[in-house]
Amino acid sequence: MPKPRPYQQPYPPVWVGAHSNTSFDYAARHNFNVGQNIDVDTVVAEKFDYFRDAWRATGNPGPMPRTLVARHVHVAETDELARAEAEPQLLKGFFGGDAGMRKIAATRIGVGGDPRMTGGERTPDIDERGRVFSELTKSYDFWIDNGVAIVGSPETVARRLRDQQQRLGYDIFLAQHQLGDMSREQAIKSLELFGREVIPAFASALVTP
Repeated sequence: MPKPRPYQQPYPPVWVGAHSNTSFDYAARHNFNVGQNIDVDTVVAEKFDYFRDAWRATGNPGPMPRTLVARHVHVAETDELARAEAEPQLLKGFFGGDAGMRKIAATRIGVGGDPRMTGGERTPDIDERGRVFSELTKSYDFWIDNGVAIVGSPETVARRLRDQQQRLGYDIFLAQHQLGDMSREQAIKSLELFGREVIPAFASALVTP
């Protein structure tokens, strides 16, 4: 018997960072929650639908596992200021440019030689993420139009979040406020505005009748 035993029984919630059908099938069989952070919104919606269908097919008694989406977020006083602060950082790519790549290169796995940085066997799913990574370094609008980043005033961010959640149907949203090598002051300001002015916009949805 493992010691110490986990406080949560039978064990703490398990989350799977899932992208391939194989990983979603695995999570469905084991009744695990799933999270997504890279694919564009339309693909995330398709994959979450696949996961829910796969979970139902297992005959698990429920409740259905939860789904999470992580996105880059930047909030400023106006849409114009938010874009001016976020755009240079976002165009460095998903991993934040040279500084982020150096961190990845220093890991045990390192950096592969293809756009997805995986190396090895190619699959359509991996190739699609390679396309996304490439487009993210070319176009700020690609980030915004595909929901990979949510940027704007508190009102704009709340509206885009509400629309995204309705389309993707996720249960939990994870906001990543540190964009590239953005200054700590800007990231903290974004986080504070998010907490002070965006989250309260969803308060009515959190109140149970």
